[in-house]
Amino acid sequence: WEVIRGVLQDSWGSNKPLLSEYQVSLWAYFLGVLYHIFGFQPFIGISINMVLGSLLPINLFLITRLLLNKELTHKGKITAMSFFTFFPSLFLWSIINSRDVCIIFLFSVFILISFSLKKHFPLFLVLSFIISLIIFSFRFQLLLPMLSIILLFILLKWFDAGYYMMKVFFTPVFVFLLLMLPVIFLNLDVKALLERVFLSAANIQKGHILTGGSVYYILPPHYYDNLSNLHLSFFDYIIMFLKGWFHMLFEPLPYRIKTILALMSYPQHVIGVFLLPFSVYGIIIATHARRLNAFMAISFIVIIGTVIALNSGNVGTIFRMRDMILPYLLVFSSIGIDRFFFAMNKPL
Repeated sequence: WEVIRGVLQDSWGSNKPLLSEYQVSLWAYFLGVLYHIFGFQPFIGISINMVLGSLLPINLFLITRLLLNKELTHKGKITAMSFFTFFPSLFLWSIINSRDVCIIFLFSVFILISFSLKKHFPLFLVLSFIISLIIFSFRFQLLLPMLSIILLFILLKWFDAGYYMMKVFFTPVFVFLLLMLPVIFLNLDVKALLERVFLSAANIQKGHILTGGSVYYILPPHYYDNLSNLHLSFFDYIIMFLKGWFHMLFEPLPYRIKTILALMSYPQHVIGVFLLPFSVYGIIIATHARRLNAFMAISFIVIIGTVIALNSGNVGTIFRMRDMILPYLLVFSSIGIDRFFFAMNKPL
């Protein structure tokens, strides 16, 4: 906190840009200001996380309800709230001084706002951009994915039947973009752009690998020796995507359990893997019940999950970063478990 306070004082005195100069998240500056005012009190940050961590299960339960036409059964509600409240890693992040709970909570608010897009479209635009900027200040690499999700959500709503005002408003914009696509693709080297994106992800992953510890590769190891002159094939893109998602979902693999901490975390991992089929079943149920909301939630999981999968290479880091999308896998798991065990014959 002394370093952060010094950075703040130095910046105020010399007009240096805070975020771009030091690449420190807003959470660190926020804590630095509080510590500068109140002295070094770590419980300040922890108490904020405890409040947000306590509110997160409520948001997740509301999201679950908005994915269904019928409420969960009584046993299904208990199961869902148990997952949302006591899932070990989500509970742990709520009682330590970390920015992760803030990001996870903001994601849940964003999803809730997105589901209310029909009635509160202007409010959605304003709040979603504000949330995206706050998330950007916490993790810089999440800004473009968030903006892409906002645009995708708008398009999903636009294509959904019955949203006449949005169609009147966005039809000219959509037609203009459609007419501009040939011009864009004729003047843009799409392959080169795609290669830059994936090589940038590979460079970030290489940084994780070089930190040591338990690491993994999503490209052949010799590729990382000369990334600046590397040209990826379409097959390489597929391999990066599939291996990235595999490691994100299934790390730590059993042979990587070499420490007491990893061993203590493994039961949660086993439970998470066990819940994956119920997540898939829950997605099927939700797409039949509330198609649009389900597609929006799935799109969010895929986009944010892909960013995490392609930009990680350390097992400990991916275990923590996976919790950005874990709550929504738990949401769909709760729906799947409720339908499979408690409400098999009830209508959607």
